[in-house]
Amino acid sequence: MKNQFKHLYFVLNILGIFSSVYVNQYFGIMLIILSMIANKELIIANLVITPFYESIIIIADGISITKVLYLFAMALTFFNLIIVKPKKIILLDFVFAFSVLILFSTLNVRNAYYVGTINEFNLLDLILYYLSRLLLFFLLVNYLINKPEKFFQNSTKYISLILLFVAPMVVIYFQTNSFEINWYNKATRKILFGADPNELSVIIISFFPFVVLSKKLKYVFKILIIVSFTFLIFQLASRTSLLLFISLLILFPFYYYSKNSNRLFFLFIIYLIFNYSLEFLIQQNFDIINRIIFSDDLDSFTGNRFSLYLGSINAFLDNPIFGYGANNLLASEINFEYSGIRLVSHNIILEFLMSFGLLGAVLVLILYIKNKIYFKIPNTYLTNTYFFSLFILLIGSFTLSWFWREILWVIFAIYFALNYKKYKEAQK
Repeated sequence: MKNQFKHLYFVLNILGIFSSVYVNQYFGIMLIILSMIANKELIIANLVITPFYESIIIIADGISITKVLYLFAMALTFFNLIIVKPKKIILLDFVFAFSVLILFSTLNVRNAYYVGTINEFNLLDLILYYLSRLLLFFLLVNYLINKPEKFFQNSTKYISLILLFVAPMVVIYFQTNSFEINWYNKATRKILFGADPNELSVIIISFFPFVVLSKKLKYVFKILIIVSFTFLIFQLASRTSLLLFISLLILFPFYYYSKNSNRLFFLFIIYLIFNYSLEFLIQQNFDIINRIIFSDDLDSFTGNRFSLYLGSINAFLDNPIFGYGANNLLASEINFEYSGIRLVSHNIILEFLMSFGLLGAVLVLILYIKNKIYFKIPNTYLTNTYFFSLFILLIGSFTLSWFWREILWVIFAIYFALNYKKYKEAQK
């Protein structure tokens, strides 16, 4: 009977997602929240998957379905930590260290406002924006380390099952609502209103581990999702994602290799899909190929990132200790001063160094040294799934300004909690 109710809550969750897109956003969000309250195993699934389809659901200016669900999840996990006993609470040093960084960062941004570097400064918004990501990570880790292994298994299962419904839905929506933009008069790419094509592509690729490594999805369903993902990746024409996609195809066999003939056949099918897709696209003079082959110089090949990187490096060298503060508007203005391009750094390391300087780098290094022991555990299906996903997001972040992207912190929190639990279990 309990499993029957779980099936019901899962269906309610799916109805909530479809309602958010095709009926009413508020009604859909209400159904999703109800399903998360009724079945806590759906919390992780929704936090991971929502950024995938949030670009087609704009509730209001500055408000997205991701923000609503993440705030609800933070409240739910906070309430759970208060009332549930006994419980473990870890990483208080993490919150303290990053709170110090945010304090210095806020002072830097405030000074930039008063000297005229930027024209906008809201103390409350600035603090809440960055601290909310840290609080989300802290609450999720402490919520998850108190959960059994079965909770992680079921939560991960729900991610792959929800993708089975959501992936085709996004493909259909993309086909009917996307529009073309011109890229340097050399190629066109399709995008959705409100969705960055590069970010959406990286998010899509980060879901491959949940599909390929899933123990619940039949091979035919895995192939359906992979075909949907492959279609979206090439339509979005992101060079970063194409390189990530190729890297994934090279990386997966080392993990996935097995004498199991069904697995080898499935891997062979994936290669066929990619190879024939790439061959067809080259023959059709497809835009993503144009973006790679027909670039005039390093800047056009990297989308101005080369000049941005040089500008960000020079800016960091001029203020290496404390940085300039974590603020996208400020980062854009500083990059404009040093490179002539009014954009953020599009690199997670440069973004961090410009924001927090060497002080931040030292604090992060200390936190890593203190907690690295939790990552020295045998590989498992669950840890590998989240490792590959986190690896993809981090590699993608080398061309995106993603240090504060929620999905990065969510996947990291799940992966850290899994490793922490495995390490503690091994110590018993």
